[in-house]
Amino acid sequence: MKRFILIIVVAVVCLGGTVWYLFASTVRGLTDAQVALEKKDYAEALRLLTPLAENGVAQAQVNLGYMYHTGLGVDVNFNISTDLYRKAANKGDTVAQFNLGLLYETGQGVPSDRSQALYWYRLAADGNYPFAQYKLGGAYDAGLGVAKNDATAFNWYEKAANGGVPESMYNVGSMYLNGLGVSQDDAKAYAWLEKCSELNLSNCQNALGLMHHDGRSVPVDYKRALELFEKAANQGDAYAQYNVGGVYYRGDGVEQSTSKAAEWFRKAAANGHESSQRILDQMTEAGLLVKG
Repeated sequence: MKRFILIIVVAVVCLGGTVWYLFASTVRGLTDAQVALEKKDYAEALRLLTPLAENGVAQAQVNLGYMYHTGLGVDVNFNISTDLYRKAANKGDTVAQFNLGLLYETGQGVPSDRSQALYWYRLAADGNYPFAQYKLGGAYDAGLGVAKNDATAFNWYEKAANGGVPESMYNVGSMYLNGLGVSQDDAKAYAWLEKCSELNLSNCQNALGLMHHDGRSVPVDYKRALELFEKAANQGDAYAQYNVGGVYYRGDGVEQSTSKAAEWFRKAAANGHESSQRILDQMTEAGLLVKG
């Protein structure tokens, strides 16, 4: 009996050593593949990821799927990326679930199917993947594939914002600002808009600039407002370009300048901002600008 027990123990130890070796080998392969991707050595990444993916390693399937999805070192092949994402998604990988949702939303490699997109987004969101939470917030915000529901949209946006998604921070701030899906609260709106403004998101900078300009939650501060408007405007944000133009047109905390105002209104108009074009037309009719 004692000998039999000893044999079993030895067998277990040997098996444990094999499992540990395979685990360490997998981790090393994934790590080396990640380094290769970061160095844009796609041939090496492909060499390392392919056998791991074939052996059912979810993270390798996701990374290899992404390579075929975006054409990193290989020809774009949505069929392969879909197959790899699905295998990893069925193992519960939230990144794969999200990416599979994207393919269904855009109809790449699979027929466009919003209900399937939402199914995979929801799985990833329930697994606490922030970008999927942002996508669900957008669906409820716009009523895409689900009944429009501002409160539900806010809840998903808030989860995504807490997960670090800048666009969701903007949406949460805007919803607090306007009382959509949540009680109106200028202070909370300001806090969220300030957070994503620091991440250099132009619409956050513009919205925060408006709060300083109009004195919402903070004292009126035209200088700070202009600084924020200009940061966003220099990123090509048409609304911010319009607001910079407005500051110079009215002379809000700066020397009034028709020429500077027109310069920014033209930039905004070129970016499709219709109100800027109307103001330019009015300025021209009033003789403030030379036609042509």
